[in-house]
Amino acid sequence: METPLSLPRLLSALNRSPSTGYDFPSVSFTIKISCPLQRSDFMHLEKPSRENLDFMINELKAHLKLVNTSIIKPEDYHLDDYEEVHDLYKMVEKKEGRLTMMELEGILKELGQLRQTD
Repeated sequence: METPLSLPRLLSALNRSPSTGYDFPSVSFTIKISCPLQRSDFMHLEKPSRENLDFMINELKAHLKLVNTSIIKPEDYHLDDYEEVHDLYKMVEKKEGRLTMMELEGILKELGQLRQTD
């Protein structure tokens, strides 16, 4: 039975070069990385759907860092406005959430205009 090699020992062994007289050990290992996928990693957001619209609205809320997130609800938006919401989402994603105060106000104003009032 092989003894597991700790990550520091593995990295130390792999950093040795053959020119220093060390041989690389034959090591088999599995690294498990827990990294949840965001929906945008596997969703096709170009295709209008209720699920995609809800996802983008929720992501926009997260990027805008609103204190009262209940003012923006995905169900308040029509699928007819999908392209406009998608454009806002792409812009915010491109800026990685780093928005100026004017941009933040503009996005909130646009979302307010798109919200349906029944």
